[in-house]
Parts: sequence; C-alpha cells; structure tokens
Amino acid sequence: MEYNLTSEQAQMREKAHLFVKEFVEPYTVEYDRKEEYPRELLRNLAEAGFLGYPFPKEYGGGGGSYLAFVTVAEELARADASASVIMLLNPSLVATPIFLGGTEEMRKRFLPLLFSGELLGCFCLTEPEAGSDVASLKTSAEISGDEFIINGEKIFIQQGDVADMGIVVCRVKVGKEKPKISVILVEDLNDRAVQRRRLQRKMGIRAATTGHLVFKNLRVPRKNLIGEIGDGFKIIFETLNGGRLGIGAQAVGIAQGAFDRAFKRAKQRVQFGRPIIEIGAIESKIAEMATKLEAARSLLYRAACAKDAKQDYRVLACMAKLFASEVANEVAYDAVQVCGGSGYIGELSDVEKFYRDARITEIYEGTSEIQRLLITRYLKEQSFE
Repeated sequence: MEYNLTSEQAQMREKAHLFVKEFVEPYTVEYDRKEEYPRELLRNLAEAGFLGYPFPKEYGGGGGSYLAFVTVAEELARADASASVIMLLNPSLVATPIFLGGTEEMRKRFLPLLFSGELLGCFCLTEPEAGSDVASLKTSAEISGDEFIINGEKIFIQQGDVADMGIVVCRVKVGKEKPKISVILVEDLNDRAVQRRRLQRKMGIRAATTGHLVFKNLRVPRKNLIGEIGDGFKIIFETLNGGRLGIGAQAVGIAQGAFDRAFKRAKQRVQFGRPIIEIGAIESKIAEMATKLEAARSLLYRAACAKDAKQDYRVLACMAKLFASEVANEVAYDAVQVCGGSGYIGELSDVEKFYRDARITEIYEGTSEIQRLLITRYLKEQSFE
C-alpha cells in the first residue's frame, strides 16, 4: 500500500517511478545476465538528480530530505535491486565520510564529481579476516614525509573492481603509539600499486559488481586523511548509520517488487476452478506478506524522519535495516512459493531474481546478528526512566 508522508516524498517517488520505466525495467534481465557494471545507469541517475539529493546544494547536492532519498532507493529496488545499490553507494558510503570528516577543500573538490557521476567511488572496509570486527583490520598506512604508504587487502568491496577512487579504512601508526583506525581517501585506484579484480558468480545484485583489492606500497598524500588519525571508528559508524537506511529502503523495495508479482500471479492463476488467491492457504500468505511489508516500510520512514529531524536515529536505523532485510527475504521466499514453477524459473518471471537479490540485505553493511548487538547496545545508552 503506497503512501507518502510529505509532498516532496510523493514528487520524488513519482520521478523515480518514471525513471524506472525508462532506464531500469527494460534492462534488468540484461544487467543480471551480463554481470557487468552499467556506468551509463550511474550517469542517468546523476542527471536525474538522485545521487546527491540529500546533500547541501553548495556541494552539488539537491538539498532534499533523507526520507525522499530512501524513497527513491525503494522505488529503484522495486524493479531492480542492483539499480538501487548503484544509486546509493556514491552518496551513502563515499560522499558521506568526506562530508563528515573531510576538509572544505576536499568536499568542494570531490562531492560535486561524485554527485554528477563523473567519479565512481567505493568504500574499502572489509578484509579477508576482518568484517564486522573492525578492530581486527590489518591494512596499514605508514607515514613517510608528506605521504602515507598503504599496504593491505580488501575484499567484498562493492564497485571496488570498477571504481575510480576509494575510501580506505586502515591502521596508521604514529611513532611508538599503538596504530589507530583511520580513514584515507585514495584518489586513483588505477594506480599500479593497486591490484584488483572482480569477484565472479555472485548470487544476486549482479550488476552492482564487487571487487577484491590489494594495495602494495600505494603512496597517497597525507592531506587525503579524512578527519584526524584515530577518527576511523567515529567516521565509519556515522557513515554506516545512514547507509543502513539505504539498505533498509532497498529491502523494502525488493519485498514490494516480489509481493507485486506474487499478488498478480495469485489473481491470475486458476486451480480447482478458482483463482488461487481465493484459496485459504494463499489468502493467509498474501495477508502476512502485505502486513510485514507495511511494518517494514513504516519503520524505515520513521528512521529517515528521525535523521531529517537531526535526532539520534542510530537505533532506528539498525532496527529498520534488521527488520526490513528479514522481511525482504521472507516475502521473496513466499513470492516464489505463491508463483510456483513460474517463480522458480527466470525465463518465465523475475521472481527468482528478487529471491536472489534479497539475501545480501541481511549481510552487508552489518549482518542481522550485528544489528541485534548494536540495537541492544544503543538501547542501554538511553534512559527510559
């Protein structure tokens, strides 16, 4: 049941809907099968004004609300989750740390290029032995005069195989002090000191490609440090809080897209002399799917409104990401069940694609298990007396 809380949200939803009809729906099957990053889609998203929408206009943004921004992400995922990821990554995980901790010079130089689609970025956090446990990162940056020398390995990096630049989370050692988690902007990922490749045969979101990167004595100017040495944890968690709203929106969109198809099929498919939507077991399943979906959407919008109001939205972001991602998986699973054989075979429908795409939402930008830990931690910080 589509609804909007503001006129701005309604306008952006309609704009996204029209965009999807022209630039997303005709190509979803091709994108999924080719497993190649569609740079032209990024440019189209930029021209529509979606990439920088919630950022200040002085940096090339749209000056809009986060509520409207996540609504765009939801509408894109309703047709193709990959398109939603491609829209979200530059603003959520690349522009955000620059906006939060970068110098004014850095903001004015990089943000407009990220929002125009001229630059494609990636967020280099996860390593082979360090994902949810950020404190275990091994990638290091040694100070050498006016430069950092970066060595290490990153994996499961969204767009890491094709990105022009990257936000690299690493350890920086100063003198005899213990190395501190810090964030450095790498301007050129095509440098010879960076080896990278595409990770193949992904289960879902195949057009939003994923990379493996190795840094071998990569030299980066010290002025590219985002924030101060040791600010890494603060910048990472503030970045991921907003990113979780994006994943929550993607999950809601996936659930809605899967539901739309299951509902349509249930009305058309006739068994035992009547449409299967009139059979009790299917009626119950449809009702449960719709109820979960509406609850997830309401929680997502509540969290986005809290962010727009500059309230502490951390716990709501975790809740929205956790609940919406689990709902996406449950609704997509039930959609395949309702559609039966046609839902299982990609030649007959794209329902199976929604099922594949939904799975990642419980894994990236904090697993469901991590969200539960964070929710409890944040609740303990608050007073309910």
